[in-house]
Amino acid sequence: MLKLHNTYDITSLFKTLGARIDGNIDHVFQLSLDELIDHVNKLGFNHNAIAVENWPLDDKNIQILKNTIRSTEFNQNSAAVFTRAAVRDYVIDIARA
Repeated sequence: MLKLHNTYDITSLFKTLGARIDGNIDHVFQLSLDELIDHVNKLGFNHNAIAVENWPLDDKNIQILKNTIRSTEFNQNSAAVFTRAAVRDYVIDIARA
């Protein structure tokens, strides 16, 4: 079982926008889930399941995040961006192939 922190989450966005958020999260290495799964497969393992643990967001922060995402023109699929930003950690079940 692997538990990995989502480095593209809401705290990263809020910090970029200038919010002061306490927490000791060091982003040592960024790797997409697809890249990780590819490496896992090359090492002779399979991923059986991927689960997510979301940030506990209150209604105010949900609305701030949704409004921020909608106000940008970076991505037309704001629901997908919100879903990705709300993820705190990924939990991946890995087993030898």
